[in-house]
Amino acid sequence: MDNLQVVDGIEKSEPDYVEIYHRMFSKNLRELLQKVKNTGTFNQDLCKKTIFTGVRFIRYAKSDTSNYDYLKDKLQLIGYLQELMKKITPREFINMFPITKSYDGDKWEEKDYFFTMNRAKEIGMDTLIGENILEFLYDYDNWDITCFAVSSMTVISRIRRIEGEKSLAEEFFGSVGLDTYTLHSGQKGKQELINNRTGETQEVQKPRPRYLKPVQ
Repeated sequence: MDNLQVVDGIEKSEPDYVEIYHRMFSKNLRELLQKVKNTGTFNQDLCKKTIFTGVRFIRYAKSDTSNYDYLKDKLQLIGYLQELMKKITPREFINMFPITKSYDGDKWEEKDYFFTMNRAKEIGMDTLIGENILEFLYDYDNWDITCFAVSSMTVISRIRRIEGEKSLAEEFFGSVGLDTYTLHSGQKGKQELINNRTGETQEVQKPRPRYLKPVQ
């Protein structure tokens, strides 16, 4: 027992999912376009592979950036993937992105398995999704698709802000009479909230740790 030693474990590095799915997506897209060019036909299997790897790439690629060209390119890619999604059926979509096995959506007033299936059946399980794609995506209960939809809205909002317009959230809250705020941090760590409608500022008061007491 005296010879026992504590050995540090080997820390495993996180896979670079952005690079992995970007490489897979690029390969599938090239093959899809080459197939169309060579045969004049649209290969459904390659279409689905391109959609799946593209959605995964969008999920892991960053959206929290102010690089205008990057955001525009990402939005263009999202739009292209949505166009491909129009060419498949809800049944094919479900096989790629299984609906989350959550069944209590009525209780919490949120989407669940039954809500998503009802939406798919309204379109027709074996009918092309077509122009229903945007509503279908927002009604769909699957984490990959949720991340894809959120990324789409985030990118649009950031582009609008860079172009001097209101973000989607600011526009919505303004339409219902609610103010929005922007948090600014100074060089010394001082933070202020600025009312985006009135321009009024309010200093952010950070809570004092319980172990600190004012000197009497």
